[in-house]
Amino acid sequence: MEMDILDKVKIKVKITDSKGMQAMISVDFGPFNIKGFRIRKSDYKNRRGEYLWLTPPSYVAEGRYHPMFFSEDKAFWEKLEDKIYGAFNFALMEEAVNETIKG
Repeated sequence: MEMDILDKVKIKVKITDSKGMQAMISVDFGPFNIKGFRIRKSDYKNRRGEYLWLTPPSYVAEGRYHPMFFSEDKAFWEKLEDKIYGAFNFALMEEAVNETIKG
């Protein structure tokens, strides 16, 4: 069941030049589009060995961040995370190629 969902997920990546923030991500689950995932630089390696940190959309209440998207299934989250990082790396590669073509 979960792989069917992940096969249909579409990831949109907007590369940013913001301090620390590398990209804004939206995840399209068909009728549901979840915006606000962020990829930031990190001082620590993630499980993929990259100095990046993926955070789901969240809101601040009483001085604390609260996630608005959460998967209780850790394996599903890791697969979704891999798909998001893959889309991010592809977007970075596309941006580099476009810059090279522009000269």
